[in-house]
Amino acid sequence: MISGLVTQVGVKMLMMDLKNTIIGLAVSAVIAFGAGWMTNGWRLNAEIDRIEGQYAKDLAVANAQALARYVDMERVKQDAINEATRQAQVNETAASAARSELERLRLHIASSSVSTATCSSVRQYSSTLQTVFRQCSEQLEKMAANADGHALDSRTLNASWPKQTQ
Repeated sequence: MISGLVTQVGVKMLMMDLKNTIIGLAVSAVIAFGAGWMTNGWRLNAEIDRIEGQYAKDLAVANAQALARYVDMERVKQDAINEATRQAQVNETAASAARSELERLRLHIASSSVSTATCSSVRQYSSTLQTVFRQCSEQLEKMAANADGHALDSRTLNASWPKQTQ
């Protein structure tokens, strides 16, 4: 009986040790899985942080390049506007000189001795000449102003147009 009791106690002890061992192994497996899960999360977070950092650097470089391009385009545009303003002043000076010369010619024709001649055909010719000359000079002024404006607009547009950079 004692030997049976000892065997029974031994089996119970063995069963308890096996149960404790299984529980210990299960707890160890859960802890190992949790530790692996956390470690993998840290690794992935570090990778996300690295990618976000690289994106921020790339974005900063792209913004700096865009700003430099914008500043360059603004400089080119302002240079074109300054050149157009200078050219407009040159054109206005030339037009003023042409108007002065035209007025001098008008006064010369008006005071010409041909217009005061006694022959009516000479007077008629002179009068017609003055009218035609006036009309021609007015049209020439208009055409010159239009041509100057068109040339100025064209140069301004060409000078301020963005150039392709490689």
